[in-house]
Amino acid sequence: MGRVIKLEQLTPKPPYTGRWRAWLEPADSLTTATALIKQLAPVTNGALELLSGTASEREFVQRHGAVVHPSDVGPVVAGLEGAAVVLRWPTPPAAPDLEVLCSLYDDNLEVQSAPGLRQLTELVLRASLAGGA
Repeated sequence: MGRVIKLEQLTPKPPYTGRWRAWLEPADSLTTATALIKQLAPVTNGALELLSGTASEREFVQRHGAVVHPSDVGPVVAGLEGAAVVLRWPTPPAAPDLEVLCSLYDDNLEVQSAPGLRQLTELVLRASLAGGA
């Protein structure tokens, strides 16, 4: 399994209090991203938003109803590997606790977390930097 090769701490955007960019090994970015998202995501459904992508990727999001179930994280990330995608928990995203911007075509994830998940999010990301997702 891949790992995070570089972790940058970024300035959070309100309402979040933590923000990081995790750079992934290019050869294994899909596997690493999926493993990280599964570790970070709450067990509830998340909102799925396509920022940029092809017509088939827009269709893929519509088929999922713009919602991702925890057990579907792998297939959703794989189906949108070439797109810029935002996953938010919980849904509706009125005051989300966690937001993950997937840019696997650029081999990185940007993760933002609210105060309640900040320490756990940072712990999971730092652990993936040290030894693998």
